Amino acid sequence: LNIETCVTPPCKSGTKSRVSPQPDSRPGQLSLHQSADNFTVPLDAWLTEKFSNLNFRIAFDYTGEMHKLWMAASFSFGIPTSFVVDRDGHIAFIGIPMELDDVLPKVIDGSWRTSAEAKKADKERIAEGETYAAEIAFRDRISAAIEIK
Repeated sequence: LNIETCVTPPCKSGTKSRVSPQPDSRPGQLSLHQSADNFTVPLDAWLTEKFSNLNFRIAFDYTGEMHKLWMAASFSFGIPTSFVVDRDGHIAFIGIPMELDDVLPKVIDGSWRTSAEAKKADKERIAEGETYAAEIAFRDRISAAIEIK
C-alpha cells in the first residue's frame, strides 16, 4: 500500500511519474491518494486517459479515514509512505518508497520483519512520529486558543 496525497493541481503533473507502469511493477500494488473532492474527478479522468492499462489499483480517500487509520496510527506523517504486508498478513515495513528496493527482497525471503535493521527503522519512525504528533497537538491547542479570543 503506497499512500500519497493529491490536493492541488500541480499534483497532477507529478502523478505521471508515480503511476506510470514500470517493467518491474508488482501486480496487486495499491496506491492510495488522499484527495480533495474537487480534484478527484479531473485526476480520475486524467488517469483513465493517460494510463488506461495500469497493472495496479488507485483508490481515493474521501473521508480522511485512511490518514487516521494508517498514517496517524503508525506515526507516519511523511508523504508518500509505503506499507508492505508480508505473506503472513503482518505489516512488515512502513517507510518511504525509495527504501523498497532494499526492503522488498528481505520481506519476500522472510528475513526483514525480525531483523535488527527493521526494528531500528520502526524505532526511528515512531520516535520521529511521536515528536511530530506532539508538535501538531501543541499547534492545534494554540490555534484553538487564538480562535477563542
